[in-house]
Amino acid sequence: MQLRTPLIRGIIASGVYSNFARTLGTLLSNGVPIVQALAIVETTVGNAIIADEIHKARERVTDGTTISRPLAAGGAFPTAMIDMLQVGEQTGDMANALDHIARRYENELNRNIKIFTTALEPIMIVLVAVAVGFVAVSILMAVFSLTSGMDV
Repeated sequence: MQLRTPLIRGIIASGVYSNFARTLGTLLSNGVPIVQALAIVETTVGNAIIADEIHKARERVTDGTTISRPLAAGGAFPTAMIDMLQVGEQTGDMANALDHIARRYENELNRNIKIFTTALEPIMIVLVAVAVGFVAVSILMAVFSLTSGMDV
């Protein structure tokens, strides 16, 4: 549901993708084997759908395939991210490619947060105005009902 909500979708997806890339890149650059690194990333990614896709990719990697193919087959990861992973696999510099992916999605996360807060401000103003209007109308209705019941 979080990956389908309009304003929140970009924030959640960018955060998950940057977390995935940053964690996996850090683990690989420190010499952790790819299967073990994917297992760690699976538990720390913070989204059940993405974790399931990483789990499937980890099972396929043990069969001898690359990381990018099973992630692309799942459809949960964007094609730009898959393409950058493929370039990292082909050049043999996965850690650098994952670092680049993490920086890209962290920048996108910051942009999505700015968009969300910009959109949230007018929504909050309208909600406060409706609440104030409701209170004002309620008070006026009470005053009118009291004054109409009085005979002078």
